[in-house]
Amino acid sequence: MKLAAIARVMLLSLAVLGGCATMDARYELNQPLNPAAKKPPEPAEKLPQRSDKTLFLMSFSGGGTRAAALSYGVLKELRNTRAHIGRNGAERRLLDEVDYISSVSGGSFTAAYYGLFGDAIFDDFEKVFLRKDIEHGLTSWLVSVDMVKRLLSPLYGRSDGVADYYHRFVFRKKHLDELIDKNGPYVEINAADFGRGTRFGFSAARLNLICTDPASITVARAVAASSSVPVVFSPITLRNYADQCPHTVPDWVNEALKQKHSNARRYREAVMYMSYMHPGKRQYIHLLDGGLVDNLGVRASIARSIRAGSLEQSLNVRGKNSTDRIIFIVVDAATKSAAKWDEFPGEPPTEVVVSNATSMPLEQINFETLELLRSQMQAWKDRDSNRDFHVIYLSFDELEKAEREAMQDIPTSFALETEQVDKLIEVGGRLLRNHPEYQRWLRAVQ
Repeated sequence: MKLAAIARVMLLSLAVLGGCATMDARYELNQPLNPAAKKPPEPAEKLPQRSDKTLFLMSFSGGGTRAAALSYGVLKELRNTRAHIGRNGAERRLLDEVDYISSVSGGSFTAAYYGLFGDAIFDDFEKVFLRKDIEHGLTSWLVSVDMVKRLLSPLYGRSDGVADYYHRFVFRKKHLDELIDKNGPYVEINAADFGRGTRFGFSAARLNLICTDPASITVARAVAASSSVPVVFSPITLRNYADQCPHTVPDWVNEALKQKHSNARRYREAVMYMSYMHPGKRQYIHLLDGGLVDNLGVRASIARSIRAGSLEQSLNVRGKNSTDRIIFIVVDAATKSAAKWDEFPGEPPTEVVVSNATSMPLEQINFETLELLRSQMQAWKDRDSNRDFHVIYLSFDELEKAEREAMQDIPTSFALETEQVDKLIEVGGRLLRNHPEYQRWLRAVQ
């Protein structure tokens, strides 16, 4: 079943049970943070046994189960590859050196699961998510009598029901504090802020800003926000408690607000930061699919460096001031299935037109985001030739024509065939293994 079919089935169910509404049902509301328990705004992404010479970043794109399976295949390849990359040159799995993972939409399922459970992802993620008909499970869950009654409440939307399903059947009832405080790679799940048209990351820093206790938000709710496709699903809503915590505006914000004409990107980051400081105007934050503003999951890392003001400051914040090598693996599961209609003289079907009208802007945004990352890396390299920079971009474009088209025909859904999942996992590992920049990096550390 396609994602849009879920919405149609639910609308029919709502119409049938319209007279039985549970009008007092409401979504799970995040709770304010005890100011005495505030965590550092930017926790270091460093483990004692990791190399202090390498900063290893990853991002997982959107694309439903297709994106989740492709990124999972990349994680497996990193698990199976060893190099002299650890502290003091010790041989370790490359996977154990990952410092940070940023994700959106479908990629958030893999990122969150690995962030929570570590190597256990290789034991049960395929069964729990990749090879499970999530769409069928969601439909059955959402059209149950009890759930439909809840959905008739104006304070309980479709994504709230979806989050409840993920909480129970995918993420083992874990909460964000268990993800943020994990002694592993720092995972940032990203959504789109509906009210400002910008990225919202479920990070310790952002939750501190809105004075929210991460223990009051389920991991499932963050992932549901990250993958909340407009119309099909409803926004996920958070309460802003910024006025309940003592805040000191960071120096970088004050500096950036004076740089409107000289550093527009940093100025915009500061304006977005300050928008959350006024709960009277922004009492509620409504979140949608993170792919609407960044379908690669890359901008979270770019934003950190922009806020820091320089590479050195960014590395200091991460506890990586001794770094001499920066690796960024971008896993992009985007497809271009509508391109085949260029070969036909007739009018493409309406559903293809609608789908492509949505995907075309995303393709352009992805291109510009990737070029921004590359230009930033190149600028750093030009200023500091002593550091080595590697951008490893993995996409279906690297495949031969027949295989590329087969991958691009895999739908953006949460229900794939077993053979499709097998192929995506294998392709993810192979794309990484064969990438020239990845091979260059391996030669340097093996």
